[in-house]
Amino acid sequence: GGRGAAGVGDVCSSADVARLAGEAAKFFGEGSPCDVLVTSAGIGRFGTVEEISEADFDATFQVRCARWGDSAASAAARDGLTAGAPQVNVKGSWLWARELVPVFKAQGHGQLLFVSSVAGLRTFARCSAYGASKWAVQGIAGSIREECKGSGVKVAT
Repeated sequence: GGRGAAGVGDVCSSADVARLAGEAAKFFGEGSPCDVLVTSAGIGRFGTVEEISEADFDATFQVRCARWGDSAASAAARDGLTAGAPQVNVKGSWLWARELVPVFKAQGHGQLLFVSSVAGLRTFARCSAYGASKWAVQGIAGSIREECKGSGVKVAT
C-alpha cells in the first residue's frame, strides 16, 4: 500500500544526492514523509593481494571519482575498470545518510538500510579490496546507528 520514488543520478555526487532527495520530497508531497532509505549500489574487483592493481583497489574501495570522458575515466577504461562507479560503495552510502538522517530525525522516525555484503562481516581470500570497502560501509552504518539512538531513526545492515 506504500509508494516509492526512483531517480537517476550519481550517488557519489553530493549535488545529485541533494537533487534526488528534493525530487523525492516533491513526489511524496508536503506532510508525506520519506520513511525508508536503502543504499545498495556497489562494485567489486576480486583477486589476491598480488593480483589486484592499485587502480583496481582504488576503483573497488572508491578512492577516486571520475566520469566517462574525464582523463581518469579514460585511464580506468583502458585498465578495464568501470569508470563513474568510484565512491559508490562507501561515499554514496554516507552522502545519502547525511542527506536524509536530518529529515528522519525531524519527523521522529525513519529507517536506513545499508546493503553491504557478507564480505563486510567475514574475510575471504581474493576479496581484500572489496571486503575493505564493505567493512567501511558496516562502520558507517554502526556509527550512524549510535548517532541516531533515541531519535526514532532505525539503522540496519
